[in-house]
Amino acid sequence: MKKSNRLMLLTGVVGLMLTAAAPLYADMGHGPKADANKDGTIDRAEFDAERAANFTTLDANADGFVSEDEMKAFHEAHRAEMEGKQGEMSAKFFKRFDADSDGKVTAAEWPKEGRMTLADVDVNGDGAVTADEFGKMHKPRDGKKAEGGKDGFARLDTDKDGKVSAAEWNALGDKMFARMDENKDGKIAKDEMPKPRKRDKMPDDETPILP
Repeated sequence: MKKSNRLMLLTGVVGLMLTAAAPLYADMGHGPKADANKDGTIDRAEFDAERAANFTTLDANADGFVSEDEMKAFHEAHRAEMEGKQGEMSAKFFKRFDADSDGKVTAAEWPKEGRMTLADVDVNGDGAVTADEFGKMHKPRDGKKAEGGKDGFARLDTDKDGKVSAAEWNALGDKMFARMDENKDGKIAKDEMPKPRKRDKMPDDETPILP
C-alpha cells in the first residue's frame, strides 16, 4: 500500500473516532457542513439555517418541539451509524497493519504517519491495540453521561416544561454563536470552530450539552 493510502486509512480511523467521541457539533449548526457557500467561514445566516434544519430533524413528530425521547433517539441513531462506520474502517485498519494477524497492532506494526499514536488507543497500556480498544475510544467512560443526556436536555429546556421549543433552541444558538465568534466579525472562522478532543482529556465540568 502506498504511503498516501496508508495515511488516508489512518486519518479515516482517527476522524471517525473523534467524531463519535465528541459532541455532535458538526450536525448542530456550527461544523464545516454549515458553510453553505464554501468560503471557509460560517456567517450568522448559515449558522441559523443549519440549526433550523437540524431542529426539524430532531423534531421527529413535527409538533414544533423536541422531546427528551426524540433527542435520545437522535443520539442513538448517530452513535449506531458511527459505530458501524468505525467497525468497517477498523477492519480495514487491522487487515492492513496487523502484519502477523494475531488480532492486535503492536508498536512495531503501528503506522508512523498520522496524528494518533498507539498510546492514544492502547487503553490497557500493554503496548498493543485490539479491535475492542478501538471500539472503546468513542464510548462514554463508566459513570459518565453520554452527550445529550438528562443534564444536557435540562439545560436546553429552560422553562422546564419537558420539551425544547424553537425559541429555546435559538436562544442557545445565540449564545453559542457569540461565544465562538471570538473576533466578533459576524462569522465563525475555521480556527474558531470547536475542535474534537480526546475523551480522556475532557474536564468533568465540560460535559457537552448539545445533541
